[in-house]
Amino acid sequence: MTITIGTSNFIGLLTDSLQTAETDPDEVAVGVHIATHRSGFGDEPGVVDLVALTSTDRFVVGHTFDVCSGQMTACVWPVDAAQTVLAICKNLVKVRGKDHTVDVEVVEQVPDWKAAGDESTHPGYLVTLSETPALFDTDTEFQFHADHPGRFPLETLSRALNPAPGDD
Repeated sequence: MTITIGTSNFIGLLTDSLQTAETDPDEVAVGVHIATHRSGFGDEPGVVDLVALTSTDRFVVGHTFDVCSGQMTACVWPVDAAQTVLAICKNLVKVRGKDHTVDVEVVEQVPDWKAAGDESTHPGYLVTLSETPALFDTDTEFQFHADHPGRFPLETLSRALNPAPGDD
């Protein structure tokens, strides 16, 4: 599944989310959770596609979102991969201009339960960042592996930010 987003907008999202992303590999929430949703946005009529990035360093939660086109599977990007994507996007805007767009494709890796020996192990996703092909004739592409969204404590963060009545 693929989304298309303005490169300048994506730079803002990544910059903000990396400010609160955990980098210690011994912690639970390492990386940036990225997912798409459909919802109302600003003055736009009806619902639109949105991409949302969430991160935490155990003390601070960061959440940001913007309009995109398309939907993709939720996943958790390693911090180093998100930093590389940010650097690539900054370079693309510098070379191609502020109206440039990128595509982000997420493909689930097929689990090989026999090889893994543990059914709780999910191989994750292959993420490909590329320039929107219909607009630019280029071969700029970056691929990396992302984790299953279950490896990010999104539900715990949601409960902490939206406690049920009586959880005072």
